[in-house]
Amino acid sequence: MLQINQSNEPIIVSQTITGFRDGSYAAEVYLKKAGDRKATLKVESSKHESTNYTTSSLWTNYIAANSNHGSKMQKIFVFFDVDKFSDNINLILNRS
Repeated sequence: MLQINQSNEPIIVSQTITGFRDGSYAAEVYLKKAGDRKATLKVESSKHESTNYTTSSLWTNYIAANSNHGSKMQKIFVFFDVDKFSDNINLILNRS
């Protein structure tokens, strides 16, 4: 689990992923939201970019056995396609 503490600075975490076969994919991330700062998930290659974001979460985690019990949780999806001409895929999580 990646934890980003109470920082007022914008934070970007990224990972380059290789070896995709042609096809359609989904990237997803669960966020534990505190406050109303924007969280963005982006998938990019040299030819394409797909982005999704949230500024809040309406859902509270009520699973008592979960370490995030009582927190606001949000899942963000980004759907993207890889074709035979695609190169490396960059997965980027940004909190502003």
